[in-house]
Amino acid sequence: FVVDADAPGVTVGRKEWNMGQRASDTRGVTFDDVVVSKDNIVGEAGGGFKVAMKCFDKTRPTVGAMSLGLARRALDEASKVLNRKEDHGKTYISSPGGKTLCWLTWP
Repeated sequence: FVVDADAPGVTVGRKEWNMGQRASDTRGVTFDDVVVSKDNIVGEAGGGFKVAMKCFDKTRPTVGAMSLGLARRALDEASKVLNRKEDHGKTYISSPGGKTLCWLTWP
């Protein structure tokens, strides 16, 4: 269904702060006793969940790829820090804890 954001019973939440995807707004939307006319129903009544799941089938690979890229970048940045920072004259990466951190997070 499609309804106007200013329709009675529709509450639009605050804009969420996104770490990566900033091209579109992310907001919670609450529907409280909203009346939807037949003209505003898209597809068949009651079929919205099925449509949403089909959309997820298309977006899951993209979200997975972005997550993998983000994880790789985080590991690369952590490695730079561990190789640069020193404690008692040795880099963090040369300490047992630093090696374990990289070993546990590297695929």
